[in-house]
Amino acid sequence: MLRNISLKIRLMVYSTIMVIVVVSALTLILLYHHHRGMWSEFELRGESITEAIAHDLKIPVMIEDKHSIEKAAKGGLALKDVVSVKVFNRENILLVSMGTPEFIPEKLQYSVQHPIIIEAGELMPWSIESVKKGSSENLGRVEIVFGTQRLKDDIKKMVYLVILFTIIVIIFRLISDYVFTTAITKPIGSLVKATEAVADGDLSQMIDVSSTNEVGKLASSFNRMIVALKDRDEEILFQHQKLQKNYKKLEDSHKELNDAYKSLSDTTRELEGYKKELEEKVKVRTSELNETHLKLQDSYAKLKEVDRLKSEFLANMSHELRTPLNSIIGFSMVILKGIDGPITELQRTDLTAIHQSGQHLLTIINDILDLSKIESGKMELMKEVIDVGRIAEDVISTASALIRGKPVNLLMELEGGLPLIHADKTRIRQVMLNMFSNAVKFTDNGEIKLKVRKVRYDDISLIEKNTDSYCPKRTTLRDGDFILVSIKDSGIGIKRDDMPKVFEEFRQIDSSSIRKEGGTGLGMAISRKFIELHGGEIWVESRFGKGSTFHFIIPIGEAIVREKAGKIKKAVTPIDKKEMVVMVIDDEANSITLFSKILEREGYKVVGIQSPAKAVEQVVELKPDIIILDVIMPGIDGWEIIQRLKSNPQTKGIPVIFCTIVADKKRGFSLGASEYLVKPVRDEDLIRALNRLNGNIKNILVIDDNPRDAELVGRFLTNRGYNVKLAYSGIEGITQIKKYNPGMIIVDLMMPDVDGFTVIEEVKSNPFTKDIPIIVISAKNITSEDKKRLNGCIEGLISKGFLNEEELIKQVMNAFKKARGED
Repeated sequence: MLRNISLKIRLMVYSTIMVIVVVSALTLILLYHHHRGMWSEFELRGESITEAIAHDLKIPVMIEDKHSIEKAAKGGLALKDVVSVKVFNRENILLVSMGTPEFIPEKLQYSVQHPIIIEAGELMPWSIESVKKGSSENLGRVEIVFGTQRLKDDIKKMVYLVILFTIIVIIFRLISDYVFTTAITKPIGSLVKATEAVADGDLSQMIDVSSTNEVGKLASSFNRMIVALKDRDEEILFQHQKLQKNYKKLEDSHKELNDAYKSLSDTTRELEGYKKELEEKVKVRTSELNETHLKLQDSYAKLKEVDRLKSEFLANMSHELRTPLNSIIGFSMVILKGIDGPITELQRTDLTAIHQSGQHLLTIINDILDLSKIESGKMELMKEVIDVGRIAEDVISTASALIRGKPVNLLMELEGGLPLIHADKTRIRQVMLNMFSNAVKFTDNGEIKLKVRKVRYDDISLIEKNTDSYCPKRTTLRDGDFILVSIKDSGIGIKRDDMPKVFEEFRQIDSSSIRKEGGTGLGMAISRKFIELHGGEIWVESRFGKGSTFHFIIPIGEAIVREKAGKIKKAVTPIDKKEMVVMVIDDEANSITLFSKILEREGYKVVGIQSPAKAVEQVVELKPDIIILDVIMPGIDGWEIIQRLKSNPQTKGIPVIFCTIVADKKRGFSLGASEYLVKPVRDEDLIRALNRLNGNIKNILVIDDNPRDAELVGRFLTNRGYNVKLAYSGIEGITQIKKYNPGMIIVDLMMPDVDGFTVIEEVKSNPFTKDIPIIVISAKNITSEDKKRLNGCIEGLISKGFLNEEELIKQVMNAFKKARGED
């Protein structure tokens, strides 16, 4: 019944019932305790008065002095609430009776009796013999009747006061409920009225936001929804008008064709054959136009699903663009590396421009896809142990190419002892490069300075109090230490009103058609989202005409302690080439000694090198079978050594095992490492790694219907020492698998006739080939259904848009490890 009553009335009814119940319960409890207290006091007073009168009557009753008895009874009758006084002797004979109890109802009478006793020791000249002998004597009793009318009147008065108080409380409660419910229901009523208007198609309704509480926030959300609906309707109207124009053009074309058809009917009989042929063509064209018309109508209906189609469009776009980009970037890099032979400097310059343009276009595509993933909540960070200082050095090296031809100096300031942290190395590097790119765009001369240091959150100047700064979103993680990265430039600066645009998607500070600098407006927007995914914050400080400083912080969390390197030398001894020679390059003598003890008992010959500066010369001289390399060393680190080894034709084929405390496997494999072990290393891990290298599988089958992509992959693998066979269709691939039984298969998913899924199913269903590791390379965006089909069947997946030599070799090495159950 109450469901149909307004919210205001229901609240007031519920509140009134609650007040009545609570006050009634309290009233009953109060009355109960008050009545008990008054009655106890009344009883105590009656007993006291009766006892006092009995005491005064001892002597008069003993000597039977009736006059004195009446006098004492009359004194008791004068007391409050006393109705009658009766005195009896020891034989229970009434001596005196005073008062009129018959005029008071019996239910309002309260009788109290008390004996008249002379206690032992109360000796008086006229005391009776028993008292004199030391015993008490009962002389009679006194009976007093009290009236309880005053007590009843007090209780009634109390009840009336409580009822009055309850009524007052209910009245005040109703008033407060009315005021409170009005404050809630009035804006709700406005919201309901506006919602009904919107449902009827009126989008001009806006609600006044007069407060910042929950109701105010609800009104603000409604207003934002109205604005969004208006924008959506405008977009739909624009598309509708565009479709109408296209439809009008099609109608005009259709009319022109009909006119042409009519004119053909007037031709001569000699052209009758041509006429029939043209009629057929007109019919076909008309059919095509009708089909086009139906497609346009269908497109108009699908405009309502534009949000869902956006993701599908981005996926298809990435597939269509990454396929040619894969060839452009890959083959240009093959030629630049000299794999196909030497090239001239002019050719190198042109190829470098082609390669950089392809990378730039790929970066734009990846930025759009990254933004789509972030907005849909599908972006996942690949966190690992990283050195922010080393990333900064790498970014400075990359950024030096951006300022070529500009009178701009690049400066860097790294605080000593920066801790290693857990973060996504690729994303942090991308953020730094975006900030550098932004600084280079708007700095024509002067300097750009990169500064990295460790701070507490309280050490950062308060952004809210700085009128020259803007932060799109503050972090909630304000405890602990942070890494602060700042990039300061001496460029043109940013106006205060333009600062929010820097972090918005597809926005440029200067969006005019004659703006000087290019760009999609995604760099800083994506950087902001990457930093926020790390739990940090990004902001800008700037004054127009005086340069800008972009900052970001990321939480350190639990810092990782670096291993300190010792310096002990050990001589290089001659070796017997009949033995399996392992060269250990590590500036710490203890590590070399440990490896020697582990490997020499397995039959390996160990050569230790503690001087990283001479390591490459020693490798060229001794030509070991395997190299074990540390990363953190003074002067020249392990990353630089492996780059020198892989760029030298005499040493690039020697397998390298990284063995270090820095857990950066991705970088190690990208530089050409065969294995990557993290200290402390167990004996069995080291031996197993060497045994794997001794028995590496070298035969790889590449299956791709695109010959250029297949040949590109083949060149990458051949350059790293693998034996590669190519198959240009799924059917040919299955035939070669049965014929050669390769050690690994690299297959494209999208092929005509027999696609990659069919090839994989064929391999896994055959007991002789089911254990061959498979890597998928495809420009197709993998759906959830594709993942279910591929689950457990492949060891690696590479997108053609990201295909490069380092990534391919890393995936091949990882696939071999997975196939051997060592991942």
